[in-house]
Amino acid sequence: MASGDSKKKALLYWVNTFVVWGSFIFIGVAYGADLDKKKKNAALGLLVASLTCYYVSEFLSSTRKYLSNRSNTGNIYEYMEKMFYTPMFKVMTIKCYHYEFKKTVNQDSSGKPQVKEEKVRVDTHSATERYYYISWRDISGKFDLDMSGGMGKQERPFVQLHLP
Repeated sequence: MASGDSKKKALLYWVNTFVVWGSFIFIGVAYGADLDKKKKNAALGLLVASLTCYYVSEFLSSTRKYLSNRSNTGNIYEYMEKMFYTPMFKVMTIKCYHYEFKKTVNQDSSGKPQVKEEKVRVDTHSATERYYYISWRDISGKFDLDMSGGMGKQERPFVQLHLP
């Protein structure tokens, strides 16, 4: 994701959060000051709309996607064992192409011809193939799971595998 998109999403998140809090304040004022029914309904409608936007943005957030993709650390040993015994493969991709020069002739406003030459890429062939290893041997051995890695003030927590 581009940095500009990230900043726009962060700004949208904060604006939405302020609108939600503003809606709560507006409802408190509308009901506390005993305003007419039309203003109370407007405050309630604003709250419902802002909360809907808030929940939709939270549902689509990268944090929720990350948390839904997490796995249980109790199953890490089974997962790693499955990784050790799964056959390895590599994917090879080729793309063949060449460049052609195309000329276009246009007339400018005074009627003079102007020649424009453009370099265009022409793809002639592409292919992808998986190559499986017939045999392999994992020599990493047993591993220890360390959940205390990176728990300092400036560091992010992570799970570290210690291989002998």
